[in-house]
Amino acid sequence: MDMKLNWDKIYWREQEDIEKILKSLYDSKNWQELHVALWAWLSFNGGREKHEWFDKFNVPEVKHYCFACEQAEISFYFPPTKSTPDDDRVATNFCHYCPITNSSAEECLDGLYSKWLTTYLEEREEIATEIASLEWTVK
Repeated sequence: MDMKLNWDKIYWREQEDIEKILKSLYDSKNWQELHVALWAWLSFNGGREKHEWFDKFNVPEVKHYCFACEQAEISFYFPPTKSTPDDDRVATNFCHYCPITNSSAEECLDGLYSKWLTTYLEEREEIATEIASLEWTVK
């Protein structure tokens, strides 16, 4: 599902409207759009933390407060295609199936997440924008 909502405009709506949109996305397991929604919100203020978004908008928490991790774990246990038998799968953990990171990456988001964690304000906002716009490919 590739919705591409305009989060710049959505976040100007009433809290109740935002929560309805997010609930609908969560109920439909649209992890990609929720990933964009989270990181777009983080990009508006470099002082925000991921967990705050879940609290503010009453979104159920997911693994590591990360929808890419949620998708990766689903792909690890329930691959989108069964063309590869389970015993032929080489990954030892679900990170290999991250929809936005190279499967051979040693750091989350190829180090971009660590960079976001260690920066502040404007630079952090720029990194959040970059993370929100990463290409999403279910593996």
